[in-house]
Amino acid sequence: MKDGPSDKYFRQMFARHPDITEKRAETLDKARKSMSTQQTIDDFFDLYGQLLDDYDLRDKSEQIFNCDEAGWTGRETSRQKVIGPNAAHTYRQQTMVNQHITAHLCMSASGRMLPPFIIFPGSHPHRHYQDGIPDSWLFGVNVSLTQTSSINANCGSVRPVLLIMDNHDAHVNLHTIKAAIENDVVLLGLPAHTTHILQPLDVKVIGPLKARFSKLATNIGHTASTVTLGKAKFSIVLHHAIDQASLASIREAFRLSGLCAINRMGRIYTLHFPTGTSAETCPACGAFRVNPLVAQGLIPESLGHILIPPRMPPMQAKRRKSKAVKSARILTVEEMLNEL
Repeated sequence: MKDGPSDKYFRQMFARHPDITEKRAETLDKARKSMSTQQTIDDFFDLYGQLLDDYDLRDKSEQIFNCDEAGWTGRETSRQKVIGPNAAHTYRQQTMVNQHITAHLCMSASGRMLPPFIIFPGSHPHRHYQDGIPDSWLFGVNVSLTQTSSINANCGSVRPVLLIMDNHDAHVNLHTIKAAIENDVVLLGLPAHTTHILQPLDVKVIGPLKARFSKLATNIGHTASTVTLGKAKFSIVLHHAIDQASLASIREAFRLSGLCAINRMGRIYTLHFPTGTSAETCPACGAFRVNPLVAQGLIPESLGHILIPPRMPPMQAKRRKSKAVKSARILTVEEMLNEL
């Protein structure tokens, strides 16, 4: 086996271990990797569990909500394939216009999707943009919308309500905090750069929703090549895409993120990142003391002096101040009002 394990070896290994599979590794930026640690996840779930107990929300999934924003630029493509000549390119007419439209989405752990808040660039469409749309949908042109507008109007009369949201200062303002306190909505901010594993909408809802939207837009282009989906037609296509989402898929999103109120609090994630003294760097110059590629078995030792990772910036280097808040925090408290 000097050339490595054979295909037969891997097939037999996959047969013995059905819980593993072969897949392409996804790219994770430096900020997300640094925050995707077991300690960060544990600290968040400790705070989350404390809130469930303090407000008597455990096993009350209909009172726990998660919100996030999804954007469409008009350049989205469908995964559908077509048959065409082998020696030439195959094209299709662009269906959507190049305008960035944002939808503020909110759903509960019980699987209920609240009416979205559609944010148009610049101004509302001139006419017909609400045709076929439920009266409960909200529309606006201000990107700094309040996170509590849709939930206050549609989540019901049972309170308190827990709303899990992004923790960045750009999403938190005085009006939002006051509105949440007045309506008995508890705001819980997620740790920075962890939405890809903690936020249900990012985990399993927004991606499939965009895929359904792109498929509908592409089908419209195939059947009516003269139709262009501008701002006025965006909402009706999104309405059909949301209708195709099942309650089971939304509940599954909360389950995968660990935020489902029905489950008892437990340590759900075991994150695997290479650690150890092999990646330690010199605090003065940032050079690796031991080549981490060799230590992790990614390259042979004979190439250790050739394939050398770039030096890491010294810890003392001055860094640009970021507005991102690193840890999870409760936003509806007097300290937050005083800070704002």
